[in-house]
Amino acid sequence: MVSIAQYKSLVKRRKQPECVNPESVVEFQDGFKNLIFNKDLLNLEKATKSRNLTYDEIQLLRHKGWNENKVEIAITNILRGLASDIQHRGIGKIRHFKIDNGANLSVGGKIYKWKEGVVANEPDKEICVFSKKKNTNLTLKVEIKRVGAPSQIEIREGQIKTLKEYNEMGYPAFITNNTLYFERVVCKRILEFLEYKY
Repeated sequence: MVSIAQYKSLVKRRKQPECVNPESVVEFQDGFKNLIFNKDLLNLEKATKSRNLTYDEIQLLRHKGWNENKVEIAITNILRGLASDIQHRGIGKIRHFKIDNGANLSVGGKIYKWKEGVVANEPDKEICVFSKKKNTNLTLKVEIKRVGAPSQIEIREGQIKTLKEYNEMGYPAFITNNTLYFERVVCKRILEFLEYKY
């Protein structure tokens, strides 16, 4: 067993995890961008002077200055509404919860979480969907990031590796920092699984 002093020395000597350029992780699914940056929002603000914005563009503009916590709360509210609707219609159930991945802790906090068995690089949210029609379930993983400049969005190589592993194992895994992508891609995936006509 590793003592606390030994673990602290390991943490001090350990090299900081390599971060990935967030712009290299950007992908478009169904025409929606998974990560938006300040420059995208600035371009939308400039566009308001020359044309009317679409509903989707207005929804993206609301994200200006959102930290990870605010994005996560908005996504949780979307999931609560979707879960309530699905259960009310009697076609299935949705359970969603935050995964404790030990992020943003002091050395003492990391030691405590390590002893509890918390695993680093796990996605922030897990969504379990049960379909009554198919009598089977689907589990999705979502990594949530803040809205900001590419230099402000920290995506570690381990997080990308974990998401790829989940996708290879058959668990759909996503990374996003905006509710529009979440609604139009992740929620769409849930509704398709439930065979719900929307």
